[in-house]
Amino acid sequence: MTTKSLNKSFDEKIQNLYDALYEVKEVLDNAEDGELEVMADTLVENVESCLTEEEINIEAIKDHISGFDAL
Repeated sequence: MTTKSLNKSFDEKIQNLYDALYEVKEVLDNAEDGELEVMADTLVENVESCLTEEEINIEAIKDHISGFDAL
């Protein structure tokens, strides 16, 4: 698999992950329960934080994939 196709596939799967996350939030929001909506918001924030702010995150993985070209 080329670096370009790996990056494209990774980006698509990450987008699918975000789409699924927001679909879950929408399901919970549709319950029209204030506490559940707050919990859903917190869940989304926590997952987004893990994906973007932890030591191993989306950008770190993309940087590593980009490094394949140097090999």
